[in-house]
Amino acid sequence: MHFMQFMIKGGFMCTHTPKITGVSEGGSAVFKVNYFKEQASLAQSPQLYKQMLINGGINRVFEVGPVYRAEDSNTHRHLCEYIGLHAEMQIKEHYFEVIDFVDALFVDLFDHLAKNCSEMLDIIQEQYPCERLKYLQQNVRLKYSDGIKMLQESGFPIQEPQDLNNKAELMLGKLVLEKLFCPKLILFCADLGLGLSFFCLFCNVMYCVPAICSSSDQLLQHRYKTDFFILYEFPLAVRPFYTMPSGQERNPGSYSNSFDAYIRGQEVLSGSQRIHNKSLLIKRIDERGYIKAIFQQFTDTFGCGAPPRGGFGAGLERLVMLYLGVPDIRIASLFPHDPGRLVP
Repeated sequence: MHFMQFMIKGGFMCTHTPKITGVSEGGSAVFKVNYFKEQASLAQSPQLYKQMLINGGINRVFEVGPVYRAEDSNTHRHLCEYIGLHAEMQIKEHYFEVIDFVDALFVDLFDHLAKNCSEMLDIIQEQYPCERLKYLQQNVRLKYSDGIKMLQESGFPIQEPQDLNNKAELMLGKLVLEKLFCPKLILFCADLGLGLSFFCLFCNVMYCVPAICSSSDQLLQHRYKTDFFILYEFPLAVRPFYTMPSGQERNPGSYSNSFDAYIRGQEVLSGSQRIHNKSLLIKRIDERGYIKAIFQQFTDTFGCGAPPRGGFGAGLERLVMLYLGVPDIRIASLFPHDPGRLVP
């Protein structure tokens, strides 16, 4: 309820899109159903509908509703049916506008829960002991490439352009929570020598020499001690076809205007700027090997021009699980459906 109130206050219109569809955003991992003489599927997400609404002139839309994933994932954090929290908004200048909104949204949710649900949280912690979530009023943002560097510096085996698996997410979450990291600081300390380097680190040199790490690096400039952070600018190859390629100077087009949010070292939300150019969108569909005709009604809505936009999606049950620190998503779901459980 508080999520909906925040979205409406932020100028978003609540929508309810179809859950029986003829196409999915990724073309796989769907539950297929018979629809008279045709074959349909249960909706993976309202992604394509959200964009069509933006193309129709609505500036901001959001939806709270069921999402279906036919993924045979028997893990502590996956469900085949869950409540999705999805939003889409027009962008005026930069896709960081979406990240700014996500940051403000989560801080508001966390503040609300801490202020109004403290007694309930104490009761839950008696059964599932876990430290209260640590977060900041303006949260940490890391480039994907810097996150990879942090993992590599810690000895974790990973290379670009790999996506982060569960183990990598947990390790990065631990590094963000516990460590001070900045490549430029490491070089600075190397120039100073070992003894003086330890002295600078002890005194938290980041407060004294802010020029060491420029603001554009957006790295851990202080000992943040936070369970919530955002990773952005992922490789384009690991994102959906509708994700906008990045225009950054190094390897232009190989990265993307995308981001994920993490709680306690696990992904809780994914988002990006979307492609709003019809020709580029069709090209990306081709590159992924999808059948263009399946997406024609979607791509046709871009024919008369479309505004820049971005959005995000999260799962309510995973958000609850990670916020509370309970060990399994099934605990955060009233009637969980997974690959081994259909009823009740």
